[in-house]
Amino acid sequence: MAGTTATHTPFFTGRIAGWARRHRRWVLIGWVIFAVLTIGSCVGIGANEDLVDSGKGESAEAGELLDARFGGGDDEGGGGETVVFSHPTLTVDDPEYAAVVQGLLSELRDLRGVYAYTTEGETEVVSGIRMFSGTFSHFDIGAPREFSPLVSQNETGGDVTFASASIERIESDDVADVTGAVSRAAEASGFEILIGGSATMGKQIDDMVMEDMGAASMLNLPVTLIILLIALGGLVAAGVPVILAYLGVAMAAGVITLLSYLMPVMEMWLQIVLLMGLAAGIDYALFLFTRFRSEREQGRDAIEAVEIASHTAGKGVFIAATTTVLALLGMFMLGNSIFNAI
Repeated sequence: MAGTTATHTPFFTGRIAGWARRHRRWVLIGWVIFAVLTIGSCVGIGANEDLVDSGKGESAEAGELLDARFGGGDDEGGGGETVVFSHPTLTVDDPEYAAVVQGLLSELRDLRGVYAYTTEGETEVVSGIRMFSGTFSHFDIGAPREFSPLVSQNETGGDVTFASASIERIESDDVADVTGAVSRAAEASGFEILIGGSATMGKQIDDMVMEDMGAASMLNLPVTLIILLIALGGLVAAGVPVILAYLGVAMAAGVITLLSYLMPVMEMWLQIVLLMGLAAGIDYALFLFTRFRSEREQGRDAIEAVEIASHTAGKGVFIAATTTVLALLGMFMLGNSIFNAI
């Protein structure tokens, strides 16, 4: 009875699935072409990640005031780095202390990054651009040690002083040069020297996210396969939902790469796609595949089983996915570029 109903009045997901099953050869060819184009765009073109966070509300107003009154970072690098110097016994009045601070800041000002870009005539030009536009420390203000806002005494009697370095342009690959200079200065002088700011912290966060995502991916795949093996009882049956989910993620990444030139995406976009794509993709494929196998075990032919599975489980998948998309579209109401990108 269920088969008859699904055959005559199926939900549109069932009609599409039935048509695809009857024309499976052409559907497969079209699917492969689409997969190659989308995945190729992701690999060959690369996404536009030039997302500018304009901010909203009182925090945005505060940021604008800070930029207007104290100066802000540029679009390329943005912000700056804070360098903290500490010695157990020396004070900023000691010549050795001044030599270490001024020496490291001088080295930071001399750092250069090499960037390649293409002109209108498609000629590749390589140019060295300094990473920091300038530095500022206690030794630039001329105030006595006791009245300097950049100096404080530590527990052992020595001084702690803070210095700032304004970023001109620092790419992710350049951060190692910055932290390397700080480490060498600390090892050579006996000072404790720490650095933190938009570039170094951003690099650390990116590395941690990539490391955690990599570990999660390595752990997720075998655990998922084991669960699916137990549930479905066969390697091929267990592998189908996983393979489809990963292929779906790859194709979605290609589509987003193209769309990113209309609306830039955040740097972590691929992790978001992977997280949502695998979570939803494996579940949805499993629902459909399990229902299809159930209908086949009841003796229905492949076309009828596909139509029933897509009419029932497929309808649920469509409604759930549509609800998720509509909920995510609510982020546009906030008018924040980060939420828009998500």
